[in-house]
Order: sequence, then structure tokens, then C-alpha cells
Amino acid sequence: MHISDIQHQRIGSTLHQLLAFSRDTDTPDPSNISRSLSALQVNHCKIAQVKGCYGSYYGSQAYHGVLAFSQAAAVGHVPELVDLAVSARKLKVRLEELASQGYIGVMVEMVSSRKGNPLPAKHWAKLATQCRKTGLGLIVDEAVTAVRCGAPFAFQRPEYKAHQPDFVLFGKALRVAGLALNPSGATLGNLGLTKDDLVTFCENHLDRQASNVVYMPAILESLAVVRFAKQNKLPERAQRIGSMLRTLLLDFGLKSKIKGLDSLIYIPRTKILSPLGVVSAAAGNSLTRWFPYLDVGMENSERVKSLLNPEYAEERYIYYQTMAKEICVECGDMPVPGDGGACKTCSGCYCGGCWDKPSHKANCRSASKTS
Repeated sequence: MHISDIQHQRIGSTLHQLLAFSRDTDTPDPSNISRSLSALQVNHCKIAQVKGCYGSYYGSQAYHGVLAFSQAAAVGHVPELVDLAVSARKLKVRLEELASQGYIGVMVEMVSSRKGNPLPAKHWAKLATQCRKTGLGLIVDEAVTAVRCGAPFAFQRPEYKAHQPDFVLFGKALRVAGLALNPSGATLGNLGLTKDDLVTFCENHLDRQASNVVYMPAILESLAVVRFAKQNKLPERAQRIGSMLRTLLLDFGLKSKIKGLDSLIYIPRTKILSPLGVVSAAAGNSLTRWFPYLDVGMENSERVKSLLNPEYAEERYIYYQTMAKEICVECGDMPVPGDGGACKTCSGCYCGGCWDKPSHKANCRSASKTS
């Protein structure tokens, strides 16, 4: 399961129980917000999306996915979109309307998977403030932004850290579907709960729910990744690698704006790939997304620069062969055996339907299939 597809019911049930738990604590109530969900919110448990964000692959969030194949897999209600480019007053009215329709929260990405744009700090502050006033949960998807964007979580960057989310979806690098609760979140912060309160809540409520046990090897592997990231200061390394790659792209002649944050890089699909002779995975119709490795070798600019040159196509193909499975970089589908495959020039994998598309021909001077 993709971490962004954590069921709405999981978040809703957690919020429902947490509000009930807070009513039984001795913590002072610093606000006049309701400590319970309405019957409509309990029954419908909907989550809205910020306009321009999100690219889920399954469930109701897939209705607003980036790629056609993900939209085709959508089921459930079509999530309402929240426009942050409005006044604070209009945003509050909008969130109040959603709450009355059974919505329990708003989901946002710190970097839009659709457009590659970082969330403006003023929009983040506005959304957090109005979520706090209306009692809706502020949910952040950190599937691809964790560590890569200069902080353990992107919302902890200096421009965002004045406001915090209530729920954080994470775990892509850990291969788990993580849901973190934040006692200092925009709405949960109103409850006056402490970290110790949340530990008690998790022990008494969440740990008793029927769920699949995580195998010990997976837990140990996840802990090893966390420790490695901390010991090697991966957020700082991600900043250095991202800065170096962006400089190289400009040196190679890229004229268009490079989007994303640090080592999460979005670039226009046909603006730079043709002269380089490389290809990367599509992120919608107009963008391609780079996920550079965060190992120490990626800090060697000369080494990275050589890998991006057309004459290193054979070496890039060696790296391609280390992939666990073939996935079309154009549409995200898996190629049928004997139809499509890896291109020896750009090392991109294409299904049969995407091999002859103009985007591949424009980016690759010798679109020859592998043997």
C-alpha cells in the first residue's frame, strides 16, 4: 500500500477516539472548539485536498491524481478541493462548509506532486490557522518530501515551522505506512495534550486495534534507515546534492525554472533531456521528477556530470539493470514481455504504447530497444 493511501477511516477513527480521550483528561481547554465529531463527520469521514496538490494512486484521492492510470483506479467519493489563494475569511467559510458536509480534515503536500511547486509559506500559515479555528485536522503527506527537503520533514523547514500539522503521512523510504500524531498540531494543539498523553492514548487505544503485525526484520530495517539518516545527516546532504544538481542543470543550458525543494527536483520534460540523452520518470504531462540517491558519491559534481553526458549511456544502462522491476517512465505501467523495454541510449524503460511517443523521440536521439 502506498503511504498516501492510508484509509480515511483510519485517520477519522484516530481523531474520533483522540477527541474522546481528551475529554477524559485533566488538561485545561484553551479553546472553545468541540471535542467531538458531528454525526455526519463520523458517518462520512471525508478528507478534502488542497487544490493543485496530490497524486495518489488508489482510493478516492486518485480522482485528482496526476496520471490517467491512477485516475482510472479511483473509487469512493470525489474529494472537494480547497483553494488557498483566497482570503483568510473565505477560507474559513469554506472549511466550515466542508465540516458541515462530513469532512474531518484537509490533506496537503509541502511540494505539489502535480506542479512541483513548494507550498507558499503564507498559504501554509493561512491553512493551519483556519484549520485550528474550524476544528478540521491538518494532514500532511510527506511521502517524498521527508529528508529530501532539508529537514526530517519538510514542514520543519524554517519557513514553515511556525505552524504544525496534526497528522503526518510518512514512511516511503522505510517501506511502511506511517501515521504520526502531533500534540502541537494546528487542531490537536487545542486539546492541550502532551506527548505523554499521546503515548498513553496509543497504548490504550491504537495498539489494541486489530491489525497486521509488522515483522521484526522490517522493524529492524526501518530503524537502521532512521539511524543511518541521523548519523549521516541526510537532510543536510540532501541540500548539498540538490544544490549541486541544480547548478549542473543550469550549466547544461536549462533555461526553465527548476522546481521542487533541495534534492526533490522537478524539471520540464523536454527542456533538458534531449541534449543530455537521459530520461527520468514522468510526473504528469509536463514535468519529470528526479530522486537522486543520497549517498556520499552524489556529492562529487564531476562524477555526476559525467554520468549525465550522452557518451555514458552504457554505464547508465548498468545502473538501470539494478532496478527491481521494469516500470514505464512515461505512464507508470509495467511493460508486457517482448513489448517495450529499456532504451540503450537514455536508459528509460517504456511500454510498447509509449515507446514511439513524441516525448521519447524528442528526448532520445537513438531510440533503440535492448536485445
